[in-house]
Amino acid sequence: MKHILYFLLIPIFAFAQKSEQVKAYLGESKYMDIPVSGKVNFVFQKGTLTRVSDGKKSFAELLPDGVGYSDADNAGKLKGITENGVLIRPYVSVKSAVVPESARNFSVPDSLSFLEQTEQLKEKATFWESQMWQVIKPLWSVVMHFFWILFPLCLVVMGALWFWAKLSASEEFSGLHYKTSKALTLAVGGTWTVFLINGFMTVVSMEMGFVGLVFCTALLCVIAFKSAAWIVPNFRQKVGGRPPKDGSPFPVKQY
Repeated sequence: MKHILYFLLIPIFAFAQKSEQVKAYLGESKYMDIPVSGKVNFVFQKGTLTRVSDGKKSFAELLPDGVGYSDADNAGKLKGITENGVLIRPYVSVKSAVVPESARNFSVPDSLSFLEQTEQLKEKATFWESQMWQVIKPLWSVVMHFFWILFPLCLVVMGALWFWAKLSASEEFSGLHYKTSKALTLAVGGTWTVFLINGFMTVVSMEMGFVGLVFCTALLCVIAFKSAAWIVPNFRQKVGGRPPKDGSPFPVKQY
């Protein structure tokens, strides 16, 4: 029903001054006498006029209260009016409220209502994003606090694992090297993972934009991979060296 009435009012709004369209939309009494408070949007076909009222001005006083306002018919048809984000329904007289039976199955898409819903959804998404970071950042600061406490121990463990992995690779103990290098890989990878996440959080807090975020994240990943690959020693079988045992986890590589 509301869409039908809105459709019937369209000819009234067409080819008229802005004030006349607004008065026809709201009704003369509401337009002239009733004060409005907060943010009001007059949504025309070619643009939106935004006004802010202190609760003392009527729509008739609020509409022209803008820099460079012109009441000329240069903004197209009036599509709707919102007050503090809520759509104000068009004024309909009692006589015009009677709709013929043949017109009751006809409806017009409420594009303004859909636009308001999408804007509200984007505002909610922005709010949820801010709430998410308000939870994640304090939790991550706790994780980093404990990480720096345990970091010296991590260095000792990685140093010991690197020593045995390097020694076993030099002396061609493939089984021992496999175990120590595997543990070293996990230790180095876990440490760099924490550094990568912390670097990402730092870049996000700096608000560098999408390009800066992608570039810095990719740079950190490359540095992490290169350094981790350099730290973990590889095993290669030397010519004339110690023969590999059956079931060795490494293929025989000679150089």
